[in-house]
Amino acid sequence: MKEIHTTLKNFSFISELNQIFPQTEKFEFTKKGVIRAINKPECKYGKQCICNGWDELTRKSLFTLKIGKFECPDCKKTIRSDLSFWERFINEWEETISSFFIRLTDRDVALRVISEVMNFLNPMSKDSVMRRVFSAIKKIVIPKVKTKYQIVHYDEQHPKKGRQQKYRLTLIDAITRDVIADELFNDKNHDTVYNFLTENLDTDKETIIITDDCPWYPNVFKEIWGNRVKHQLCILHLNKLIVGDLPQVKSIQDMYNTYLELNIFFDRNNELIFLDMLRKEQEKIEDKEKND
Repeated sequence: MKEIHTTLKNFSFISELNQIFPQTEKFEFTKKGVIRAINKPECKYGKQCICNGWDELTRKSLFTLKIGKFECPDCKKTIRSDLSFWERFINEWEETISSFFIRLTDRDVALRVISEVMNFLNPMSKDSVMRRVFSAIKKIVIPKVKTKYQIVHYDEQHPKKGRQQKYRLTLIDAITRDVIADELFNDKNHDTVYNFLTENLDTDKETIIITDDCPWYPNVFKEIWGNRVKHQLCILHLNKLIVGDLPQVKSIQDMYNTYLELNIFFDRNNELIFLDMLRKEQEKIEDKEKND
């Protein structure tokens, strides 16, 4: 920024503005917060224009820039500044903020905490942060992984159409998360599942398939792929099996043992630390009661 009209509000960060806008030597930053070309343009008749307000360049929940415009005093024609630099600047800043959010969420920083951090830059609600994170994730291009296996998730749902029971079968690529197939059937028997799988998957390729714990799936998979298939239960149903094998009325020790097993499939260290603390407190209470 070649020229900045100082005020009490912007005087303290003039040097920062100059560093942010190194390619804007032909612009000035006015006391009203307007970015305006220093050299007033001329209209097509050679008449020098005068300042005439500004156009707002806005990104929701980010910021708004005021870009000055001009008007010919004779023909009243409005002449606007080239906004390409400022649009590019906003897009780059938006990508920087999104990358910053992704880095923080990757390190398990809560959305509420990110929102509090943004109060130092630009106030942003937790919901706005969440929308930006989701939007940034959607733009991530997942590279294709070359593998000799086809790895798929198989799932089923039981919706109703009116009073008639339907069965929705879905196949999802475990690497790209793309939907391979998603169809609705009147029943969910052996032939339905067999035909659905053979029509949508390569039956000659080694396959890893993740499903729920329906007991007759492995037989269908063996019929299709023989020894070229590996069947894996999803984490949800593995967790259900663990919880189902343990007593329903649990002591603190039982709860601790449960989470030790759940920790095999998902990080439960925080729960284990808390339960261990309760366990030690209970031991102290029991020792005190014995001594009394």
